[in-house]
This record gives sequence, C-alpha cells and structure tokens, in this order.
Amino acid sequence: MYKNVLPISKKLKKSAINRFLLFWNYCCIFGSKLLIMGRLVIILLLMGMQLIASSNSTQKEYFSEIDINLYPTSSSTSFNLSFNNSSVIKADIIIYDILGNIVKKMYSQEIETGQVLSVDVSNLEHGNYFVKISGDRFNDTKRFTKN
Repeated sequence: MYKNVLPISKKLKKSAINRFLLFWNYCCIFGSKLLIMGRLVIILLLMGMQLIASSNSTQKEYFSEIDINLYPTSSSTSFNLSFNNSSVIKADIIIYDILGNIVKKMYSQEIETGQVLSVDVSNLEHGNYFVKISGDRFNDTKRFTKN
C-alpha cells in the first residue's frame, strides 16, 4: 500500500524541495485525489520556474544595451563615467557615502552615444563612495574611493 512513499529523513532541512517531498509523501499516503493535486503542484512549480528564468534572461538582455564604466576608481579630484549606449539616454547620477547618505546629485543628465562624463569630487571628504547611475531602462551602481 505504501510502496510509492519516499523515505523521510530525520534531519529535514527547511528548503522548498524538502517541503515539497514531504507534501508529495502525504499525497501518496492519502489517496489519488491528493496525488492529482500533487502532480498539479509540480506542473505549476515548473511553470513558475520557467517564467522566472525567462524574465531574468530578458532583464539581462535589456540592461546589456547600456554599458557604464567608472574610471579611475580612486582619485582626489574627479572621476569619469563612460557610457556605451545605442541611443541618447537621460541618467540621474547620485553619489552616496559609505553610510548611505546622499552627498551629491546630478539629475537628468542627457548622455549621447559613447559620451564620457567627468564628475568633480574635489569637495568630498576622503573615503569610499557609491555612484548610482539610473535611467528609464537601466540601473547601475559603481564604487569610488576619494583620496
């Protein structure tokens, strides 16, 4: 009667797979109606995984249209942001200190294909900073050190 029941280990980890196997065991034990429900759950889980995988790959392709480089990563006066984009974009550039406080904002910078933007940081204190570059179709964060 219980031939199809999977063995349950004593040290079950609280992962989705182990919870699913436990659910599957109960479905096998309690009859065909629950077995059908279990198979339906498997189908839904697989469909959900497929959707997540396809949306992640689409997102990477979408963001790969714009390549942003920050150089030099350590300077006392300024750093450059180079944009390799296929068309004119508008970008907001915000510089955060290591604690997450905003120290400088540059909104709606219109950036053309292949443009290099120089950002003056001579008025900032020495330390590490994060530069967030965001627009309608992209979002990127780079690290910068002020000497």
